[in-house]
Amino acid sequence: MQKVEIVKIDSDGVGVARIGNKPVLIGKVLPQEIVTIDNVVDRGKYMTADCIDVVKCSSERVLSKCPYYLHCDGCNLQHASDNFEQKYKIDMVKQALKHVAGLDVTINAFVNGTETLGYRNKIVFAVQDGSVGMYRKGTHELVTIDRCMLISKELNNFVSNVTSWLQEAKPDLNHIAFRQIGDKFQCVLIAKDKPHSVDKLQAILDVNYAGCYQIVYNHNDGIKDLITNNLTVLAGDVIYDNFLGIQYPVSANSFLQVNRKVSEKLYNAVSQLASGDVVINAYSGAGVLSAILASSAKRVYGVEVVKNASNNAEELKKANNIDNMYNLCGKAEVLIPKILQKEKKATLVVDPPRKGLDAGLTKYINNNMSIDKVIYVACSPNSLARDVRNMPNYKIRHISLYNMFPQTNHVEILVELIRK
Repeated sequence: MQKVEIVKIDSDGVGVARIGNKPVLIGKVLPQEIVTIDNVVDRGKYMTADCIDVVKCSSERVLSKCPYYLHCDGCNLQHASDNFEQKYKIDMVKQALKHVAGLDVTINAFVNGTETLGYRNKIVFAVQDGSVGMYRKGTHELVTIDRCMLISKELNNFVSNVTSWLQEAKPDLNHIAFRQIGDKFQCVLIAKDKPHSVDKLQAILDVNYAGCYQIVYNHNDGIKDLITNNLTVLAGDVIYDNFLGIQYPVSANSFLQVNRKVSEKLYNAVSQLASGDVVINAYSGAGVLSAILASSAKRVYGVEVVKNASNNAEELKKANNIDNMYNLCGKAEVLIPKILQKEKKATLVVDPPRKGLDAGLTKYINNNMSIDKVIYVACSPNSLARDVRNMPNYKIRHISLYNMFPQTNHVEILVELIRK
């Protein structure tokens, strides 16, 4: 064992020290702390190590309220104060834009919700021998969890009912996903084969959740927690959500932001930025954001490459009687030029996956004078910075950070770009 000083926290929320000329990555520590480390492993360009003891604590260190925190890999900043977390996330975004895009920016706002614990409406657990939990970092060693502090009391109670069935029936599951939608609950059984004894799970849930739950089987050959399109509803009716006045069915693979209150603030802000404009919503998915935008925009064109999602958006449009929303299925770089032949000027809204925008789309946006504003919702600072760098004909007018994921290194970013 040896002592090292933590120099900084990287964008993954991991502490960085040095041994000789190599960086050492150490989890759940803070800058300027002196820690004792063990299990040092040379990974080539860097080393990893475990923190055994904190010899000198940062003034920003707080006591984690979670009994599993030191071993579970579900969240990674519970040992940091709210003040540190906010400064860290602001600095992370600023540094990404500086190093990748060469921009010195000011963050205009940092938007919090009302809770830093109990805010998640969805969680995915690994399953082993009738127990649920999270893996230790870098392993498939399960840390069994009875109650997760990031999800609500109601969702924790639902999980407990399901795990009582797991412990008795021991079905062969890879993972199990839980979601709360208002006063209703959904569990997705992720496995290679359809699990047995589901009737017993129904009997358990009927005691406290009759008419308020849905059980879905997701066929998945792998060991990952990915929910694929291969879904079978085993019990329960369709669950509907009402988000900012838009009602829509929630399937097991529907995308919902995990933090309801912060996501409402985020999408209201996006809608205000696009108010009164003709809007093209690329990566529009099942149409929820397009429908929200339609309440304040002149016309909204939802562009989505996945046929099922585009069909769902059309159903949502009809169910909510929206007459200024048009859903188009295909590649954004193909459909957007066709839309702009008609509209001449438009605001573009993009909320892409973590990898960011398609390179061809970025090039098209940068060169097209008909797009005078881009509203970019990002979950990856580095992908955002790369895309901004590749659109030099635009400048940033506003950046807000939305703390969608307290107690973790993740943050949602809202950027307004206007043509120079």
